[in-house]
Amino acid sequence: MVEKHERSCFNSDAYQATGCYNLLCSGFIQINNAVAMGASIYPISNYDGSQYDINILVWKDPKEGNWWMQFGNDYVLGYWPSFLFSYLADSASMIEWGGEVVNSEPDGEHTSTEMGSGHFPEEGFSKASYFRNIQIVDGTNNLRAPKGIGAFTEQSNCYDVQNGNNGEWGQYFYYGGPVLSCWWQVVKSSVGRGLLDMAFCTATQTSLSSTKLVGCVLLR
Repeated sequence: MVEKHERSCFNSDAYQATGCYNLLCSGFIQINNAVAMGASIYPISNYDGSQYDINILVWKDPKEGNWWMQFGNDYVLGYWPSFLFSYLADSASMIEWGGEVVNSEPDGEHTSTEMGSGHFPEEGFSKASYFRNIQIVDGTNNLRAPKGIGAFTEQSNCYDVQNGNNGEWGQYFYYGGPVLSCWWQVVKSSVGRGLLDMAFCTATQTSLSSTKLVGCVLLR
């Protein structure tokens, strides 16, 4: 079974004791009755076949201070109330886009989960996973291209990333790879320093016991 889900998590103390995924605890206020946080997304892209994009927008309401999330052009899903956060009380100081694989195997063993499509970025369009038209919401609540984009991966022989910029896709990157012994890779746009408060991810469930996070956006 292959099924893609939208997934988010939040915490207010840098992953110490608070937060959860989706709607599993109080926090995110769902206001949309058509699309739910954690719901499945269809259709999905196929390797060397049809490709489908989703648009995700996360922004802060400058008046109330709440963090809102929108799916596509028509669905505002809801918001995280401002009181949930400490490091995001004013603004995010860092934004990260990338892929994540969580390894919960004991005794130093590594998960069999792939990242993205399970293929390296050099395979390109229709084969490797990607983010495109990356933008940030600035202090005036307008979208603009991020500055200081840099690519980061811990073990490029396992998972890798290639970023670029062109007229049609704007700031973009391909990322992912097979399993081996990697855990995290990210494309980072740094405008300061901070601690992680919130993440939005899409996940693909490949079996009843295996889930991989295909793409993530993190606010710090």
